[in-house]
Amino acid sequence: MSDNLAKRNASDDEVDLGFIFSSVKSVYNSLAKSIIGVFKFYFKHKFYLLGLIIIGALLGFFYENNTDKTYENELLVLPNFSSTNYVYNKVEAINYKIEAKDSVYLKTIFGKDYKNLKEIRMEPVVDIYFFLSKNETYKELFELLYEEEAEIDFIENPINSRNFKYHRIFIKVKGEENHEKISKTFLNYINQNKHFNELKVLSRESLSLRIQKENEIINQIDTIVKYSKHQNNGSLKEFDLSINDNQGLNTLLQRKKSMIENLVYLNVELINQQTILKYVDSNYKVLKRDSFIDSSKVKLFPILLIVLYSVFFLFRTLYLKYS
Repeated sequence: MSDNLAKRNASDDEVDLGFIFSSVKSVYNSLAKSIIGVFKFYFKHKFYLLGLIIIGALLGFFYENNTDKTYENELLVLPNFSSTNYVYNKVEAINYKIEAKDSVYLKTIFGKDYKNLKEIRMEPVVDIYFFLSKNETYKELFELLYEEEAEIDFIENPINSRNFKYHRIFIKVKGEENHEKISKTFLNYINQNKHFNELKVLSRESLSLRIQKENEIINQIDTIVKYSKHQNNGSLKEFDLSINDNQGLNTLLQRKKSMIENLVYLNVELINQQTILKYVDSNYKVLKRDSFIDSSKVKLFPILLIVLYSVFFLFRTLYLKYS
C-alpha cells in the first residue's frame, strides 16, 4: 500500500512539473510572438513612420523658433551681516508670489519685467571644510550630529546648510531679453534693507579702524627693528621698550607676520562687505533641459507622433479582436 502511495505522489510531482514547464513555454512563445509582431508592424508601416518622423521634426523646429524659451540665470552670492535667513525668506516669498501670480507685488520689485519671471530659488554651496574651519564650536557640532545621524546628509538640512559661506540663486526667465537686468534688480532689492545697511556701515567702519591700527603697529615694529640694527642691547626710549637679546626681536617679527596675515583678512572682509548680498559671479541665459518634456522639440515631437500612431493601432487591433 505504501508503494502505491509513493508512486502516486511521484506521478503527481511529474504532472505539476510538466504543467509548470508547459506554462513557461506558453508564456515564452507568447512573448516571442508579441516581439515579432511589433517588429512586423513597424516594418510594415515604415514609410508612414518615416513620414511621421519628418512631420514631427518640422513641427518641433517651427515650435522652437516661434516660442519663447525659458532660461536659467545662476548667481553666486555671499550673504553678509548674518543676513542668510533674510535672503532665503525673501527668495521664498518672491517664489510664492510667482506661483500665486501676484502681479502687484512682483511689479513693485521687477517692474514690467515681472511677467517673464518664472521661478526663483536658492541653495547653499556645500563646503564642509569651510564649515569645520570656522571655529571649534562648529567642529564639535559637526562631530555630534554625525554621531547621531551616522551619515552626512544632515549637512543639507536648512538649519545647517544656511551656515555655509557661499550660496547660489537660480532665476528662471522666459524669453531672450533682460536676464541680467532682472538678476541685478533682484540683488538691488535685497540690498535695500535698512537694518542690514545700518549693520554694514558699522561693520565697515570697524574694519577700517582695525586696518588703520594694524598698519600703525606694523610701522612701529618696522621702526623698532630699524633702530635695533644700530645698537646692541639698547633701550628705545621713544617707544618705552628695551631689547636685551634677539629673542625680543624675534617676538616682534613674529607679531608683525601675524598682523600682516590678519591685515589681509581684514581687507578681504572690507571688500566682501560692500553690500548685504555680495555678488560674486554669474551665468546668464543658460538653457537647461532637465526633463523629457523640456528636451528638444525636434526630437520630442516625432517620438510623440510615433507613440500616438502605435497606440491607435493597438486599440484598433484589440477592438477588432474582441468585438
